[in-house]
Amino acid sequence: MGILCLYKNGSIEKWSEIHYIPICDNTGTVSAIEGILRDITKRKHMEEDLKAAEQTKKELLENISHEIKTPVTLIQGYTESLLDKVVPPESTDIYLKMLNSKAMMLTTLVDDLAQVSQFSSQSMEYRFYEQPAAEVFSELLNQAEFHVTQSGRVPVVSSGIEKNAILIVDPYRIQQVFTLPYYN
Repeated sequence: MGILCLYKNGSIEKWSEIHYIPICDNTGTVSAIEGILRDITKRKHMEEDLKAAEQTKKELLENISHEIKTPVTLIQGYTESLLDKVVPPESTDIYLKMLNSKAMMLTTLVDDLAQVSQFSSQSMEYRFYEQPAAEVFSELLNQAEFHVTQSGRVPVVSSGIEKNAILIVDPYRIQQVFTLPYYN
């Protein structure tokens, strides 16, 4: 058995598989060769597509596991601050909202992992909702402000968002975009 490739302009255009058997005369001398040549181009393309899909799946799993670490770290930081009584009582509700938000983000990421285990397409699920822009940005800014304060810096925050501005956004995916690992 052998594999033959037909190249055109430096790339493989056609794959073929050849099976052959020598035909010998009564003295044992090879007098002919009989063979079957089969086009396996479609099979090779499917194998390449499968390899690419497996690589994509591997990268996606690596990215999701990396993304899971961020909300876990944030939840730990928020709960430690609450338990250590570092948070002023008037800010407790904000911290609880951030904890809830990060827990929901974790749920979304775990759902993504489940979706990857049934990976048949290269798409992610999104759930878009109309939300007040000021509310979305306020929550994102509160979280950022917490991290800036934790790093020993003084946050300066201002917003010029109109009161009735609306965003059509997936609330958990937008947090994935804006939440960065805060290590320093």
